[in-house]
Amino acid sequence: MRPIAVTMAGFGTFSDPVTVDFEGADVFALVGPTGSGKSTIIDAICFALYGSIPRYDDRRAVGAAVHALAVEARVSLTFELGGTRYVAARVVRRDKHGKASTKDARLEELDGEVLAGTAREMDTVVPKLLGLSFDQFTRAVVLPQGEFARFLHDKPAARQDLLVQLLGLDVYERMMQRARARATEGAGALTRDRERIAVLAGATAEVRLELERHVGACTAARSEWRAAKPELDGLFEAAMASEEVVATERGIAERLRAVDAPADLASVALAVATAADLVATSEEAAERAAGLVTIAETALAAAGDRDALLRAREMHERHGALGAQVQAAGPRVGAARAESERNRMAMIAADEHADELRTANAAYVVRSHLRVGEPCPVCEQLVENPPGGSAPDAWQGARDEAKASRERADRTATALVRAEAELEDLERRRAELVEAMVGLPSIEQAQRGLARIEILAKDAAECRRADHTARATEKQARAVREDANRSAQWARQSFRDQRDALTATSLVPPSEGHDVATDWDRLCAWAATEAPLHDAAADAGAAHADSVRMDLTGRLSRLVEAAVALGLEMDRGAVPGLNDLLEAAAAEERSARDRLAQLDGEIRERGELLERVTDRSGDVEVATELARLLDANHFERWLVSEALGRLVDGGSERFQELSSGRYSFAFDDSGRDLLVVDHLYADERRSVRTLSGGETFQASLALALALADQLAGLAADGATRLEAIFLDEGFGTLDAETLEVVAATIENLGSLDRMVGIVTHVPELAARLAVQYRVTKGAGSSTVERVTQ
Repeated sequence: MRPIAVTMAGFGTFSDPVTVDFEGADVFALVGPTGSGKSTIIDAICFALYGSIPRYDDRRAVGAAVHALAVEARVSLTFELGGTRYVAARVVRRDKHGKASTKDARLEELDGEVLAGTAREMDTVVPKLLGLSFDQFTRAVVLPQGEFARFLHDKPAARQDLLVQLLGLDVYERMMQRARARATEGAGALTRDRERIAVLAGATAEVRLELERHVGACTAARSEWRAAKPELDGLFEAAMASEEVVATERGIAERLRAVDAPADLASVALAVATAADLVATSEEAAERAAGLVTIAETALAAAGDRDALLRAREMHERHGALGAQVQAAGPRVGAARAESERNRMAMIAADEHADELRTANAAYVVRSHLRVGEPCPVCEQLVENPPGGSAPDAWQGARDEAKASRERADRTATALVRAEAELEDLERRRAELVEAMVGLPSIEQAQRGLARIEILAKDAAECRRADHTARATEKQARAVREDANRSAQWARQSFRDQRDALTATSLVPPSEGHDVATDWDRLCAWAATEAPLHDAAADAGAAHADSVRMDLTGRLSRLVEAAVALGLEMDRGAVPGLNDLLEAAAAEERSARDRLAQLDGEIRERGELLERVTDRSGDVEVATELARLLDANHFERWLVSEALGRLVDGGSERFQELSSGRYSFAFDDSGRDLLVVDHLYADERRSVRTLSGGETFQASLALALALADQLAGLAADGATRLEAIFLDEGFGTLDAETLEVVAATIENLGSLDRMVGIVTHVPELAARLAVQYRVTKGAGSSTVERVTQ
């Protein structure tokens, strides 16, 4: 992987959008004051690819990368891998609570296919594409501050995992897994094939020959039985015909014996005659009753209009009632008139008395208001000596009495008007009634007419009741006659049914006459004579049928014995017929042919399985042995050991150059852990952890450079190629001589078509490199300037 350009906005110290162009820069230095954002550029590369920042202990803690003046940070990285250019972009947003999220992410070929559209998809696609996990990337490609010596100090297992991933040695692990799976699958298939061969143990040529013979025997039996079928069918039909004759004759005899005349035929005829007489008598009585009803209703109609007479009587009664009311109302009117007059006169007297007292009271009121020296309101003279006197005591009582007299007079006057109006209404109504009664019969005439009508109405009602009774009696007599006729008709129909049933059997019973009793006597006598003749015919037919059945059964028994010998499946609970035998033989032949076809397939399958078992056994042995040889505890460990040995050899050369020949690398006795060899002290071997800070940097850089130099030669086909390395570690700890060696080494490494970028504060080291990226921290955002020397 080789970075081409990285663009940042709101990321770290870069608030404003900044693009760092690495195109054509093989070896360069990131320079600038502390805190300006040099390491942030390497952080941006890691974040764009993996969504994490190496300098943070927590891989999820990316919210701190958002600039203090921004709510989100955007990073886009263009890089080249295997001749193809890609763009990886991510966005980290921070909400008002300070919580960060990186859901927006995208990876695509430049002007091509989109490989991932979400952060989750990128977390899967990027490691596969680069061949490195985040931890491996930060150990082999991006070596940030504090992480530069991890490969040097890693445990053997972790160092082995990194080399396996970088060198593509996991292909051998996959080969081992495939071989093991193939061996397991092949062994299972062999077991299944052998089990199937055991199941097909009976699929042999001898079994097939025996089955062919059985098919031929079934075919021959069917031919023989078909040839015998016409004769056996003839015997069967003869037996069936005889049995049919027996059934017919037995049925006719039973039917003749079942002929029986209905009981009480004579009483049925008597009942019919009696019912006819009863109907005639009831019809005459009903006719007489209907005539009496007509006479009574005619007389009632001639007696007059009952409703008119009732109205006339009602009007006479109303006239009398009104006359009585008029006579009673006259005295009431006179009394009301007299009382009204008395009250009117009393009212006049009370009013006069009240007027007199009102005048005296007015004079008192005037006197009570006179004041000495003031003018009189009546004569306008000055008052010298006001007159005395008190108000009349009866004035208030007289005024109340006058008011009560007026109220009594009004009430009696109103009562008089009401009484006079009532009398006038009664007289008017009596006059109208008298006018309406002109031409009506008198009340005596109306009473006599109504009494006669009442008598005639009772007579008519009695006649109607008698008519209803006569009609009911007539209806009952007709019902009795219908019952008697139905009994007679049933006797006649029963005779016809039995005669017709006998006629349907080709018999000729006596014909029907006029008297049903005589007809029944003749029919019963004839049936008693004919029944024994048909019994005899049935006995003769049964004897012949038994003889034919015995012959047929004997012949079928011999065929059944042959069928049993063939092994045909027969119904043990019944005697089979020839068709049953033919069907059983055909079914057995079909079954045998099916078994023969199945057997042929099983013979072929058994041969193929035997051949396949032989071939597959060799494949399983090869796969098993290959899996054993490629086991990770053997082959892969050997490969890693070889790769690590070559890496240590290359690292030793670099370490000797950087340490002026003092140090190189070696393995411990297990051949897995790294030691440092101190040539200054008689090649003393000791742990790499005993090195000083500057020596540790030299050792780590030596291994990192050796890894970058030799990766292509060590890796298997298709493994990761490290085309770039970034160093962010303390070059300031190196002395001038060591710094010179490091600078030369870095320049040589860049000349081998590999990008090398360093973060440094050492001016002498930066000056040795052709390209510098000068990072400057401004008031709100840092800037980057590319300088070519």
